[in-house]
Amino acid sequence: MNVNWNRVTDTQSGVDRFRVQCENTGSSTISDTLIFGQSVLFEDLVNGTEYRFRVQAVDSAENKSNWSEWVSTTIDTVSPGIPVLRAEPEYTPTDSNTIAWSPVRDNLDSVRYFVEICNDTAFNPYDSVATTYYDTSQGWIQKTEYTFRGLENDTHYYYRVIAADNAGNRSEWSNIAGSAQDYDMPYPPVIDPQPEYTAGTGSMSVGSHLRGTGILCPIPSSSPLRPTPKMGIPGLISMIPGS
Repeated sequence: MNVNWNRVTDTQSGVDRFRVQCENTGSSTISDTLIFGQSVLFEDLVNGTEYRFRVQAVDSAENKSNWSEWVSTTIDTVSPGIPVLRAEPEYTPTDSNTIAWSPVRDNLDSVRYFVEICNDTAFNPYDSVATTYYDTSQGWIQKTEYTFRGLENDTHYYYRVIAADNAGNRSEWSNIAGSAQDYDMPYPPVIDPQPEYTAGTGSMSVGSHLRGTGILCPIPSSSPLRPTPKMGIPGLISMIPGS
């Protein structure tokens, strides 16, 4: 990792170099070196270990400034796990779609997510045919779902998500899920024209004194309960239990 500091001045001989110290969480000095510049690169630091740094200016006459304040950080070299997008239906109603994914964990700190949407699986922002775009209004979020709004009807959209920790380590992109927006209502059905009179089987109304409800059921033509209908009278009779 790089440690940087501001430029300082000296009224006479001028600042010649800087002394930089690095300690781990056990307050053991692991580096104490002189630098001709305003930054130093520390390598081979251990993941999960907290380090602190301070710097001192030295002029050409070997006069030394006071030490700077200690600045500390924890090394994190491990990326979060890969999120998994929830499966999408083939069609989604309305002009919005809520995308959800599985939460992932990081070995040291919290995780953020960034979701992308595109109408092509290539997710290429420079492909004019794909018309890729990013929802820049949401940025990185900590929730495990996000709702895209203003989606166009009759358009297929694809989604993917990536995770990152506070150190900037990023996971690989998730699986891709897709769905087509469809918020047109179907046309209403039209019933075929019917004749004024239609021949058919009879039915009877059976009432219930207990429930006060009735059902209609067909009467077989061989049933003795089936009356011979007279002209203009439907073939229905009323059957009331106990009457």
